[in-house]
Amino acid sequence: MDCDFDFLIGLDERTQDVLITRALRQDDGAAAQEHLSAGRPIYYYDDDFDEENIVREWPNGSREIVDIDDQGRISVRACVVPRFHKIV
Repeated sequence: MDCDFDFLIGLDERTQDVLITRALRQDDGAAAQEHLSAGRPIYYYDDDFDEENIVREWPNGSREIVDIDDQGRISVRACVVPRFHKIV
């Protein structure tokens, strides 16, 4: 996986947004699944929650809303229902 974003330097903000959005749409989730399979959590934004909320998902499926401060410290604000659970 190539994570070099140097090609974005010097491009206007709209072009950067288009290129990043296109790359996200083509993401197959393989890197996230690799992290989960290795026992590490993944972090992402979820449209089911406020756009400012960061979700941390653990390999066992549990999810939390977290805050990350400027020093990289993570604090849990709330626990959330795992994605694979259905609420009836």
